[in-house]
Amino acid sequence: MLRCIFLLLLTSLAAQAQNELDLENLFSNDKKLFRMAVDSSICIVRQDYVMKSTRGNEYGRAGKSYFGRRYTLGVVADHKIWALTSIATPWIGDKAFEQYKKNDTIRPHLSSMALRPIFSTDYQPEEISPIETYDSSGIISYRTESPLSVGGFLNTQEGNGWLVVVSARDDLNVNEKSPLNVAVYTPNLNFQNTESETLLKRISLKDNVIGGIYFVATIKSGVIRYHAAGILKNKGNEWYIVRLPQPTRPESPLTDELTPLKGKLPPAAPPKATETSPPSPTNDISTDKEPVNKKRESKKKETKQNGNSTLPPNNY
Repeated sequence: MLRCIFLLLLTSLAAQAQNELDLENLFSNDKKLFRMAVDSSICIVRQDYVMKSTRGNEYGRAGKSYFGRRYTLGVVADHKIWALTSIATPWIGDKAFEQYKKNDTIRPHLSSMALRPIFSTDYQPEEISPIETYDSSGIISYRTESPLSVGGFLNTQEGNGWLVVVSARDDLNVNEKSPLNVAVYTPNLNFQNTESETLLKRISLKDNVIGGIYFVATIKSGVIRYHAAGILKNKGNEWYIVRLPQPTRPESPLTDELTPLKGKLPPAAPPKATETSPPSPTNDISTDKEPVNKKRESKKKETKQNGNSTLPPNNY
């Protein structure tokens, strides 16, 4: 009887703990745990530009401090802001710029940049750092001091990951503080070795899509770490995931090449003796030479003979 009561008590405590920790919803379809881990690294990048004359005068438009601006989605990873290269040329596709497109006396010039975290409505000014481009991958990066950074990108070829797509309720060009909608998808992507992007299949996206970030995860020693791996890009009526620049792999050694092991290297060969170098003290004296004692005796005899010599003394 006591045993039954004890088992019932354990069952009740386990059920209560499960309800308090909400274990059933920890990895549920709404992906709350994943969202909590990556939300702070995703931001809206707002890039302004002005018109600059050959004399150095700058011009905005309609009484504003900028002539035009563009919005896109970026991610902070490895202390850099990663985004599509289109953010670096916000005048392309801007109708207000068309009338100046062929004017050589006034040209577009990047001005201020600001970041808006997806959980906020405020845009924080960001100092523009030198832009880093990566071949023709379609990705650029800016150096940032923001501590809200996820893991660096990995060698990404295939596998399951998480795609975070951010859209606005209103057009940001009309209402830049518009509420945002965030959706998480789990596409199964397959990157070829030579491909920098892959087609996103069987996912329909809503209107006013600002962009999307693709994440992958590594699990090691009980730690889950998320890595930014790609950025969503629209081409025509289709959507693609552009892979972030891949780290270069070190060249693998040849299969028949010997690999020296530390602490097990063969002893170094002794240096070769030269004509002027004295013999090693450890070397044995060969037996075909006269003993040292006999040489000393012969020198003494020569000295005595020289003492009795009749040759005249040297006067030099």
